[in-house]
Amino acid sequence: HAGRNQLADEDQFLQIGGMKDNLVGAFTWRATQELPMTGSVEGDRFYSQARDYIGSGLLETGEISYRIRTGYPDYTFRLVGEHGGYGASGSADSLISQLEPAALQPALASDFIPQSYTQYGLYFGFGNDLLNQYTHAWRPFLDVGIVHNSIQGWGPDVSVGLAGSVFGGDHLALYFEHQSVSRLGTPQTVVGMRYNWFY
Repeated sequence: HAGRNQLADEDQFLQIGGMKDNLVGAFTWRATQELPMTGSVEGDRFYSQARDYIGSGLLETGEISYRIRTGYPDYTFRLVGEHGGYGASGSADSLISQLEPAALQPALASDFIPQSYTQYGLYFGFGNDLLNQYTHAWRPFLDVGIVHNSIQGWGPDVSVGLAGSVFGGDHLALYFEHQSVSRLGTPQTVVGMRYNWFY
């Protein structure tokens, strides 16, 4: 798929004061019922909110899973990896430069483009699809991993939650996520609720 003026969540400066155009290709291949594989390639061009070009990036991701069981609880091992390569070949205009403290002026395009990185991790969990997938019965899900980032080093990644139906034709998921190593460069904790009503 392709997008224009999309949310740029690659770093905090871009998320607040920038946007991106992107082109994404993704694939899914189920070699066997127990062995699915996915991957994607995303090319980005980053802009300020005034649509002045700042830089570009290429993000490549891949995942191989092995399911010990195919029914719930579907115990799963996952090996994931991603590489983000970024370059600041544009310039910082006066609008996005306002995000930098006065002491760091004049701002450079490289101040707003993330660093290139490589990240990989190994995960174990069950019920990973329940955050989005309908289940009538209330069921817990878990995904725990150890992740290495070329900039930040090693750290844990945890996702745990509970999902089920409230009225029969709906789906409610309550979840907690914590990631100490991330592409944004700071630890992240999310407590959330997702509700879907099917009609």
